[in-house]
Amino acid sequence: MSATSTRQPPRPGRQTPRTLVGVLAGVLLASALALLAGADPAVAHATLVGTVPAADEVIDAVPVLVELRFDEAVEVVDDAVRVFGPDGDRVDL
Repeated sequence: MSATSTRQPPRPGRQTPRTLVGVLAGVLLASALALLAGADPAVAHATLVGTVPAADEVIDAVPVLVELRFDEAVEVVDDAVRVFGPDGDRVDL
């Protein structure tokens, strides 16, 4: 009597648990790569490119105007910019 395996290969069209795990892993990996490859770098904030008076400039009097220049359009919000004098007190423009 010879020892033969009674285990039979899976029938065509029938998936084994190992095959299903491999397929699911492949689909997840492909989806993640597709999402990451198509994503542009996020630019969340405008960059300040210039000011009047200049940054860290010391002036003798309260300026009539403070100008901030950004590299793209920004939304103006009340009280978003505050100017302080040399004594640390807020200067209202």
